[in-house]
Amino acid sequence: ETIESNWDLSLPIPERKIDIYNSRDGSHGDGDAITELHYNSDSDIEQIKALSNEWISGEEFETGSFPEWVRSLIKEIDNDASYFFLQKSGFDYIILELKGKKVTIFESYI
Repeated sequence: ETIESNWDLSLPIPERKIDIYNSRDGSHGDGDAITELHYNSDSDIEQIKALSNEWISGEEFETGSFPEWVRSLIKEIDNDASYFFLQKSGFDYIILELKGKKVTIFESYI
C-alpha cells in the first residue's frame, strides 16, 4: 500500500476500493492517483478521523496554496466533507476527503 509506505498513514481495510485515476506508472511509483475507499463500520471512520487533529471543513478548505498539479487533481471542494492533507519534500502531497463513510484520497507523489 503506497499510502502506508509513502505517508506513514495506516488506514483500515475498506469494504470497497475504487481507483478513479492513476498515473503512477513510474519505476518509483511517482505520479498522481485518486482513490475512493468505502467503509461500513463507524469504528473505521473513527480510526480515520484519529489520523489527525487538523481536519478542515469543506467550507474552510482552500486549495489556492497548492501547486497547479495538485489543484488539478482535486477539481472541486465539497462543503459537506472534511479534509486533511500532508506535504513532504516540497512536491509530494496527499489530501484525504472524508464524507460520510467514504474517503477520497488525492495523492501526488513525485
